[in-house]
Amino acid sequence: MTAPAPRLPAFAGSLRDASHNRRPDVHACAAMLTEGARAAGAEVSLIELRDYPLPVHDGDIEVAGIVAASPGAAGPAGATA
Repeated sequence: MTAPAPRLPAFAGSLRDASHNRRPDVHACAAMLTEGARAAGAEVSLIELRDYPLPVHDGDIEVAGIVAASPGAAGPAGATA
């Protein structure tokens, strides 16, 4: 009986458009690694983190002046200054 192929997610480690992870040379290196993993029998899924509603920091939104609210961001519920 053969083992199932490993399943690997591949994604940039930052949401910022100007992120080091999204530079063309880094992206090309990641593409080579992805193809190498596939050639070795792995199933690789390319994921864009912006496609998922995750509570991650996005520096581009911060620079645009948009503040994302999240429970607990200002401290415990009922706290007073």
